[in-house]
Amino acid sequence: MIPDLFSWDKLSFLKKPLKEWIVISLLLAGSVYLGYTAHLGASLVYQQGAAVYQPTENCIEFE
Repeated sequence: MIPDLFSWDKLSFLKKPLKEWIVISLLLAGSVYLGYTAHLGASLVYQQGAAVYQPTENCIEFE
């Protein structure tokens, strides 16, 4: 069985609506971070040419 690393019992002093807003805020922050990471990956591929083969000047490998 997986150990319980984080328990809501530790936050029992908080009201339920506050806990819900905490969870919603964490989900939104994670979504923003994921979107930003995707944006950085897309800019690497499409703007900076990452993982794109660049032939030599005289293109002798295509002969």
